[in-house]
Amino acid sequence: MAKQESKWTYIKKYRGVRVYCAANRAAHAELGENVAVYENGEIFVKHANPSIDVLRHEYRHAQQHRTWGVLFYPAYLFCHLVFGYDGNPFEVDAVAYERKRRG
Repeated sequence: MAKQESKWTYIKKYRGVRVYCAANRAAHAELGENVAVYENGEIFVKHANPSIDVLRHEYRHAQQHRTWGVLFYPAYLFCHLVFGYDGNPFEVDAVAYERKRRG
């Protein structure tokens, strides 16, 4: 996401990660079908009040990024190409982390 202040509005921090909300149609278009994405240490969401599940999911990607460092994006992309979105181990892990809270 290209973080231009006119496109994104800072709304809060979630566990130390800055969260931005789409401020206009251009930002919504950048997110496409996604409700939220993690990129470069920040979370970008479509709506100003994202659910705790959405935040937990994206926060897990932040943790993965910290663990994998500069290899995170190439590894994520490789897994996406090999396994698809739903089978991507990074996504499977993020979904499990998101649901763990629900019990």
